[in-house]
Amino acid sequence: EGRVAALPTGHPLAARTSIGIGELDDELHVADDEADPAWVRWWACDPRPGGKPVRYGPSVQTMDELLEVVAARQAMAITGQFVADAYRNPGVAFVPIEDIDPCPLSLCTRADDFSPLVNALRRAVASVRTGRNETR
Repeated sequence: EGRVAALPTGHPLAARTSIGIGELDDELHVADDEADPAWVRWWACDPRPGGKPVRYGPSVQTMDELLEVVAARQAMAITGQFVADAYRNPGVAFVPIEDIDPCPLSLCTRADDFSPLVNALRRAVASVRTGRNETR
């Protein structure tokens, strides 16, 4: 799924339909002092394609904290499109980043679970992955 920049509303890039990762080079990015540093760097695209290291700001551990830090103009974040679809904060705008790899999503279920709901979920995920509609 695509990745987006979470920016404070009113930010010069917030009203754009998409941006390039290089346009975020001078922005302070949220950190997570409790997470694996490699994971934090991957989400922040650190170092950036141009070689510039990312500068980190406040550490957050939850999505609500992340949105509050962004809305307060303390830092920005890069996250998955699902966050833009599932979370709302009037002080945050989500802008697609056009030139970075999407974030991978995984579905994990018990191998021996063949309940109708789990089977339907597996088919739905497979149809998205393959582009076929298999929702029976």
